[in-house]
Amino acid sequence: MIPEAIIGPGNNLTEGVATFTTEIIDHCANGTNYATGEKGTQMDFFCISYYEKIDENTVRLPNTVEKYRAKLDSYPQFRDIPFDIQEFGILRDENGKRGLSLSDATELGASWYARIADLAYDYKISEIYDWGQEVEGTTLPEGRRNVTEMFLKMEGGNRIESIDNINDHAGVIPVTKGDIIYLLVYNHNTSRNSTSTRAVYPQLEGGLISGGSSWKMNTWTVDETHGVFMHELYKDVRAAGIGEKNSGRIYGNRPSDRFEDGWTNVLNANLAKYTQLAQLPQTIKDSIVRKKDGKITLKVDLESHSVKLIELIPQ
Repeated sequence: MIPEAIIGPGNNLTEGVATFTTEIIDHCANGTNYATGEKGTQMDFFCISYYEKIDENTVRLPNTVEKYRAKLDSYPQFRDIPFDIQEFGILRDENGKRGLSLSDATELGASWYARIADLAYDYKISEIYDWGQEVEGTTLPEGRRNVTEMFLKMEGGNRIESIDNINDHAGVIPVTKGDIIYLLVYNHNTSRNSTSTRAVYPQLEGGLISGGSSWKMNTWTVDETHGVFMHELYKDVRAAGIGEKNSGRIYGNRPSDRFEDGWTNVLNANLAKYTQLAQLPQTIKDSIVRKKDGKITLKVDLESHSVKLIELIPQ
């Protein structure tokens, strides 16, 4: 016996290959423990896998998670245990191709990541295990790494419930951190070729903005032309005549899935350029916004795959 052991049922696959799904929760609640012969089994956490497939043109997390969340909530002893995703990523590209890459390294992967973070909060997912956010052969961040940088700025803050979220894979994640308000605003489209831009109008009022009549606003942006270098790398590799594997995965975090040997020579020759493009850029600095009729209403223009972090500091 190990009295202090933290016990969970391992990483339950959700790719249509698992023998059991929610039945394991029922067994831990009501089934006979084959070691003790008693009813019920200790379960201190629960975890599943979650992989996206761009060729399915959807965000699968709600359909994947809902039945597990509902089953855990149906048993008081399991309602509040940690619910984790321990395998995670974008498994296939829009052509249905897999590779060693487990993520999309462009702005699509970035906006998807923001959407998943928002949904994870809704479904009370405690932790998501990520398998690396840099591009193969480098320490350069892919787009979703820059979204992580945005979340790190918000870390330690308190989630606000008073700002209505937006549907169709666009939304606002609002956080207060001391006197500072952060709004992570995102627009995600499930198709890489989508041109569906959006204007989002988050509104702040009441005690949330009682600290002043004017606010300094800073903004950081990730989209096709901000905080992403993969498009430029692909352009340069193709221009250099490096062989392209048309049957290989495209835009993953491992360019070797798509290109023959030689792509690393192009990477190294242009590393300074890619390093600059890969940085999370601040796109608005020290702009002043003011209350009007007791409210602050912002207009946030978003590209089809876009994430913006807005920082509001009372003056």
